[in-house]
Amino acid sequence: MQLRLLDHLSDPGTAGKRNEDNLCLEEGLLAVFDGATGIGDQLVFPEHGSDAAWLAEFAAHRLAGCESDLSAGDMVREIASAARKEVADRTDIEALPRYAWPTCGFEMARVRQGRLELSGLGDCCAYLLAPSGELTIHCPIPSAREVEMAVARALLDRSGGFGPQGGIVREGEALEVLRRGRSQHNTPGGKVWTLGLAPQAGEHVSSLDVDAPEGSLLLLMSDGFAALTEMYLHHTAVEMVAAAADIGLAPLLRELRRIEQVDDPFAERFARFKRSDDATAILAVVA
Repeated sequence: MQLRLLDHLSDPGTAGKRNEDNLCLEEGLLAVFDGATGIGDQLVFPEHGSDAAWLAEFAAHRLAGCESDLSAGDMVREIASAARKEVADRTDIEALPRYAWPTCGFEMARVRQGRLELSGLGDCCAYLLAPSGELTIHCPIPSAREVEMAVARALLDRSGGFGPQGGIVREGEALEVLRRGRSQHNTPGGKVWTLGLAPQAGEHVSSLDVDAPEGSLLLLMSDGFAALTEMYLHHTAVEMVAAAADIGLAPLLRELRRIEQVDDPFAERFARFKRSDDATAILAVVA
């Protein structure tokens, strides 16, 4: 079994701002990363313009260098330990508020022992469409979209809509709500585990081994790209994969941006934290 790359893209949600997504394109291993936009007062890596962008790039690079026989959980532990060391070389981690810790979600696909392994943390996702039409969806937090939209709607109502930067105004009560939520990530009492500075997140990796017949199509997406299906309901999952294979990822990205920037620029129909999120996708075929 092999994974043959067909198409990929990664697009910043706002022109001129750092793309906080990233991707890994290795033989037999593909992955998307979605950095969580920082809500701290200062950057740990100011030269990168974004701690989230730094982490997504760092994690993509480290994943490519991991030993192939490691489990997905061990990969996360290795990457998180290395990221923690990098941050510790810059600042006192214990004095850094938890909400300011760099963190990202990811979804990985790799060929392992003759089967396809889908694994990740956070709200990135994978769609696998077999030639028979059977669809497999893997998302580590399957209910993330509903929760996100509910929180976003409440914050939009309180803040009066998007600010001049195209996102929920990050000050006052809105900022405190975001910080309280982020502080619970990667903690024993929290419900959200992501890739960041906590090696113990390796114990919470969601993994799924599937039989993937030759000709199966695989679509890996950050939540910003998956919104076209999961938030905007513009395609079903099957239609999304079929369209990606038929017309490519770029036209789907244009559909996504049209909804966000033309059809619903003020989030009146679809509650979200940003007018347009960073969007990353990889399309491959099992050969």
